[in-house]
Amino acid sequence: MLKNCKLSFEIWGLLLFLIVMIPNFIWFAIPAPNDILRAESITEMVDTAASVCQILMIVSICIFRNRESKKLCISPFVIMVTVCYLLYVASWIAYYNGMTNAVVIL
Repeated sequence: MLKNCKLSFEIWGLLLFLIVMIPNFIWFAIPAPNDILRAESITEMVDTAASVCQILMIVSICIFRNRESKKLCISPFVIMVTVCYLLYVASWIAYYNGMTNAVVIL
C-alpha cells in the first residue's frame, strides 16, 4: 500500500484539512447556544485515542503523496465526498440552531 507513496509535503492535503475544519474553527471561536459538545467527557481514554488518531490522519494527509495520482476529475467518489461534506456542514448549522439530537451529533 505504501510502495506507491513518497514522502513529501502535500499542500493540497493541508488545504483539504483546513477546508474540512472550517466549522470546527468557528465552533472554537464562537460557542453554540446549547453547546453540549463542551461538556465533561466520561470516556477520556477513548477521546485521547481519537485525538491521537486524528493527528496521525492529518500528518498522513500532509506528508504522503501517491506517485500514481491523476488530476482530480468529477467521479462518483468525488460527488459522494462532496455530498458528505455538505451534510457535515448542514449538521453544524443544525447544531448552531439548537438541534442536538443523535443524528446531528453523529
